[in-house]
Amino acid sequence: MFNSDVLDRVAVGVDLANARDRGLLPGTTIDRPSWIFEAHGFLPPARATDWRALTLVAEGVAQLLRLVAAGEHQTAVTRVNQELSARAVTPFVEACDDTWVLHLHAPDVHFADGWATGLAAALAISYSTDDAHRVGCCAAQGCAALFLDRGRNRQRLYCSLLCQNRSKSRGYRHRRSRR
Repeated sequence: MFNSDVLDRVAVGVDLANARDRGLLPGTTIDRPSWIFEAHGFLPPARATDWRALTLVAEGVAQLLRLVAAGEHQTAVTRVNQELSARAVTPFVEACDDTWVLHLHAPDVHFADGWATGLAAALAISYSTDDAHRVGCCAAQGCAALFLDRGRNRQRLYCSLLCQNRSKSRGYRHRRSRR
């Protein structure tokens, strides 16, 4: 399904933003965040990569996704359009093992710049397919993590089961103390 690939790319953006907020990107505690891409079925680059450039991409993506999660769609779309204008969106298809992979950047673009372009294009497509509202910010007290809601009813409130359980336990204790 076409939208699932777009959502997979947005999910990478969400994970990059959360990893940046938790100090898990180059220049902080690790030097090679290829696990983010591998977790979503994307291959990390075969050639040497300056992973620190990805930290800058994650910063921009985090700001943009926070606008989307807050419902500031006009501002977010304006920023997406600026990103698309600033970058050369050049789709091409490449053979990879036994499958074909769609890239949204020229073949010779640096890994981080390619992902910045791909994430901007994925957000643009998610707006045009009404999937942008699937990006949310955790409702748990003290948590500001982003998440991508892939559920059918699109009513997810928490980034993880842990945050959901903590919030429900806090609510239960509060109601019980009022009795």
